[in-house]
Amino acid sequence: MKIRFTVPGQPIAKSRPKFARVGKFVKTYTPKQSLNFEQKVGYYAAQALVGMDTQLLDMPVKIIVDFFFSRPKSRQRKKNAGLTLPRTVKPDIDNLAKSILDGLNKVAFRDDALVYCMDIAKFEVDELPRTEVQIEYGINA
Repeated sequence: MKIRFTVPGQPIAKSRPKFARVGKFVKTYTPKQSLNFEQKVGYYAAQALVGMDTQLLDMPVKIIVDFFFSRPKSRQRKKNAGLTLPRTVKPDIDNLAKSILDGLNKVAFRDDALVYCMDIAKFEVDELPRTEVQIEYGINA
């Protein structure tokens, strides 16, 4: 069983946790920008899962994610117009993947430990930025 969905907007990588002193204690929190993107991922995943069997939440999962970033103006040339080019600058691909997994946790699967395979890529495009996600449930998906 497979589901697909697209998260519109610029992809956001998982940020390092932040710390704040509260009296004698230190509080740890996720920065708001990362948290908002994770919630957005969860929302679009939930929309794609409407009417699905809840037993899927406990099955092994393979995830394919393509991150599409807006091409910076410094690299917008006529020779690159319309091309999808690999993105080789920050944010790091592992931090992008973590933001997707955290957004899907307890929405598309019970725990991200169920993910046995991930195929991740990041690109620069002239079109609107977005994140395309495909989730395949089961080992022979």
